[in-house]
Amino acid sequence: MFSIGDYMVYGINGVCLVQDICASPFDKKDTRTFYLLKPLGASSGSVIYTPTDNEQVPMRPLMNKEDAEALIMSMPELLPLEIPMEKMRREIYRQVMHSCNPVEYVRLIKTVHQRRIDMMQQHKRLSETDSDFERNAKVSLYHELSVVLDVQYTEMEQYLISRLQSA
Repeated sequence: MFSIGDYMVYGINGVCLVQDICASPFDKKDTRTFYLLKPLGASSGSVIYTPTDNEQVPMRPLMNKEDAEALIMSMPELLPLEIPMEKMRREIYRQVMHSCNPVEYVRLIKTVHQRRIDMMQQHKRLSETDSDFERNAKVSLYHELSVVLDVQYTEMEQYLISRLQSA
């Protein structure tokens, strides 16, 4: 169970701050305990109420600093996702985002990066599906890394680039 002030990854919403643990705000007869979550990067009034025992949405603690450092160092070796058929692309991307797995986020980002290069060589545009999922993967990954490594979210991409160039 998480405590007030903890950060967690909450499904596709990404990193959230646990602002409160309370009774149901919706039904006074509901005896479950709820987290009041503030998603990072969301508008100032955005909050999520979810039962503490919610098994439908994956919840996990943030990786620790050592795991974050290990992930960064492993990025060059991580392979892009395998997409056997073009029709499967959106579903594979969706599965990655629902996995809440930072390693898979990196693989998705690498997949789209390579796809962008391939499309440019063919004088074609990258699809909105690729762009949207890449953006979502970066937001989720960068928010988690920024909290864990104490780096500003807006500086995270440049931080990763500089770390990988110096490795």
